[in-house]
Amino acid sequence: METNRIRQFCVVAETENLRKAAEILNLSHSALSKSLKVLQDELRQTLLAPSGRNIVITDEGKAFYKKAVEFLKHEHDLLTKDESRSETVRIGTFEVFSTHLLGTFWQKYFKSTALHLHELLPGRMEQALVQGEIDYGITYEPIPTKGVEYVRMGQVEMGIFAKKGAFSRHSLEALPFVAPITPMTGSPTGTKGLDGWPDDLFPRKVLYRVDLLESGLALARQGSAAIFIPHFVARAANLGVKDEFRLKVIARPKSMKSVHRAVYLTKRSGQLETPAMRTLAKLIRSECLEM
Repeated sequence: METNRIRQFCVVAETENLRKAAEILNLSHSALSKSLKVLQDELRQTLLAPSGRNIVITDEGKAFYKKAVEFLKHEHDLLTKDESRSETVRIGTFEVFSTHLLGTFWQKYFKSTALHLHELLPGRMEQALVQGEIDYGITYEPIPTKGVEYVRMGQVEMGIFAKKGAFSRHSLEALPFVAPITPMTGSPTGTKGLDGWPDDLFPRKVLYRVDLLESGLALARQGSAAIFIPHFVARAANLGVKDEFRLKVIARPKSMKSVHRAVYLTKRSGQLETPAMRTLAKLIRSECLEM
């Protein structure tokens, strides 16, 4: 059965006039009549009945018309590219990358592309990828998950930061820290906190625990606490801030080696590389990774 014949019948049902329908379809009256006869023979239904010089739609025809409209709609949806989806990128990540990377630099790289940004912790991020809720994830704590691929972008340097002039005479053991309240679970590296502090090697005094990175940064700006964050986050946090409230790096103890964390772009297994993915990778490499 040809879909065109179904479309032709719908035009006839909507105009209830063969001649008008033939004009709209750019067909001759006889060609349209023959096409409709073939359709009725294939369906073994009587869709149209003569009424003087015109036609009427039978009850079978009215019932078929309702189904035909739904069928043509589904065919259109199936064969038409979803432009709204192609112009939107859905990303899952946490505040380090959502606020201080994508929130700061998205427009610079994606001038006309909409962003749907989901705040997700490692583990939940991978689930969202597998379930099709997001297109990509950005993380430095990959949780091995079936159906998820990890593309290593590079690494970021971590540092201890505090308000300018604060804690200049404090030892590491005496520094009051602000740290994430949510513990890490399932990390293959054994990291316990989302900020990646090496607790097993250098215990610290955590005075404040917060859910939001912005809350931790506010405490650091006030001089109430030190915070362990990537250098690119400190740079982004200092944009537009008065010098007296800017975060400055605190020298780590000589016994403490520099801490670097790998950054991964995550995607579904078998997912083809798209222009959006390439641009996202460029954003990550250019704006947060060590050169």
